[in-house]
Amino acid sequence: MKVSQIISVTPAFNFAGNKKHNNVINKVFGELKADVFTPGENHKNEILSKNILSQCKKFNISDYKKLTDIEKEALTKTSNFKIIKAAESNYELGLVLKKYLDKIYGEDKYVFVSIGTSPAGLARVLEFSGTQTKYLPISKIRKPDSMKLSEYKNGDMKLKNYGDFLKKQKITKEDINNSEKKYLFVDYESSGNSLKNFQKLLDVNYDIKENDKIKFLSLNTIMQMMCTSESFSPFKQERLLKDMDSYMFHYLQCHYIEDFAGIPHCSIKKLENISSLQNTENDNAKRYNYLIMHFLEEDGLLKNNPLNSNTL
Repeated sequence: MKVSQIISVTPAFNFAGNKKHNNVINKVFGELKADVFTPGENHKNEILSKNILSQCKKFNISDYKKLTDIEKEALTKTSNFKIIKAAESNYELGLVLKKYLDKIYGEDKYVFVSIGTSPAGLARVLEFSGTQTKYLPISKIRKPDSMKLSEYKNGDMKLKNYGDFLKKQKITKEDINNSEKKYLFVDYESSGNSLKNFQKLLDVNYDIKENDKIKFLSLNTIMQMMCTSESFSPFKQERLLKDMDSYMFHYLQCHYIEDFAGIPHCSIKKLENISSLQNTENDNAKRYNYLIMHFLEEDGLLKNNPLNSNTL
């Protein structure tokens, strides 16, 4: 029902004598005075938020830095509880992940490559705090029979288009060899096959093989190791492990991460469609990005890395 329709029917409920109820109605929808409708605070925030989000395909740091305090307040107030909770959970673990990877590989010495959708929620924290980050959409590669490499021959449109996509993302054998950084290809494993199959896809078709500069890592293993790091007290380790278990269940095993990660599914059987899936975030993903940046800014950790300018 439109706002105008709601306003038109409110007299039938005889709210005129209910000051408390009228205050709520006015705050949410607005009020009618002298035949002039004045939008309420919540309604104004919704309109402002939708206008902000409609102006970008992906909400990035340059978009964030253009916001006024009023616009930030509107985006915050109109974000629903689930997105806020998701941003908080990913933010807390994402900072721990960045600290752990910085310690192991060196700050600004690695590229975090998020495979598929699952690691993307945490990867946004790394991206917006300055880590060079890349996203490679691909899905349905867990089952052993999903990788019949004999079907993917040279010249196959699926492989060609995905290869072109890798070139645009600067993930080729030459790009990696010319870089001084290590490339960490990270995926969440629910079966143990997805990461292995993806590694095989890159190896056989694009000559990207694991070596000293290229690592294929399980997100599960990384998170287990980072939560039990000796830099944390036993009490902190226990709390982090509980947080990790809860995170994996709610966001990875239940696939809730898909609602706000902004990285679409791209079935291995439809790799030819990869070009049409770039930079098409929905409003939930844009709000999620905003919240992660807002948290980082409040903690003095927001950092724009120019190397992320073409990141999905």
